[in-house]
Amino acid sequence: MDDKKEMIAELTNTAWSLINEYETEYADSTISLQEAQQLAKERVAQIRYGSEQKDYFWIIDETPTMIMHPYRPELIGTDLNNYYDPNGYKLFVEATKVVKEKEEGFIDYMWQWKDDSTKVVPKLSCVKSFQPWGWIVGTGIYLDDVEEEISSLKNSLLIISLIIAFIIALILFYVVRQ
Repeated sequence: MDDKKEMIAELTNTAWSLINEYETEYADSTISLQEAQQLAKERVAQIRYGSEQKDYFWIIDETPTMIMHPYRPELIGTDLNNYYDPNGYKLFVEATKVVKEKEEGFIDYMWQWKDDSTKVVPKLSCVKSFQPWGWIVGTGIYLDDVEEEISSLKNSLLIISLIIAFIIALILFYVVRQ
């Protein structure tokens, strides 16, 4: 699981760096603040990763209000203080708490499966503050994916162990017969 946390932290840093590029352009007076923020939102909204290219980033502000979500556009501009996951967890409020305390961190919650709003599964997200604009950028992994990967690894290890045990049994049989 630590590998997965490290991976989503690195992905979050990548999106954060992209936003920072637009902040730099604004600071250099190349573009206005509104242009910088709009371009950053549009670029981050287009980023996809994962095997199906359906994993994504989202941006909220510190109040929390949804700034950008590629699969849930109905949330954009929404005050998220009273937004709960199906288990009653205020995930966006928790995201703001995490970044106020540590600048970045992780939250666990329930969320729709990629672009399928009918399926809700556990998810782990990394959130990071972009202080110049009061934004928080986040992305996450579906824990079902992690569980499937662990199950696959266990099955592979079981098969390898059985093969090794069979080979050892053959060797022991051969040694005893000699």
